[in-house]
Amino acid sequence: MKVRYRERALADIDDIFLFLNERSPTGARNVLRSIADAIDALAENPFEVIDARLCIIRLQRLLFGQQTQVL
Repeated sequence: MKVRYRERALADIDDIFLFLNERSPTGARNVLRSIADAIDALAENPFEVIDARLCIIRLQRLLFGQQTQVL
């Protein structure tokens, strides 16, 4: 499936990168890679259910280094 990005989504990704890049260039690249990997997985398997909670927790860990637990 072809993925089409809305302007707002691209702007959000840019904002995320700029924010993180000031603090940790490596972290910023890792987060963008994770976002791209998730989008690629969705494009390959658009009907597969993705547990959004796990995606959010992983992003929190990347951004804040928190030891968040899944309830």
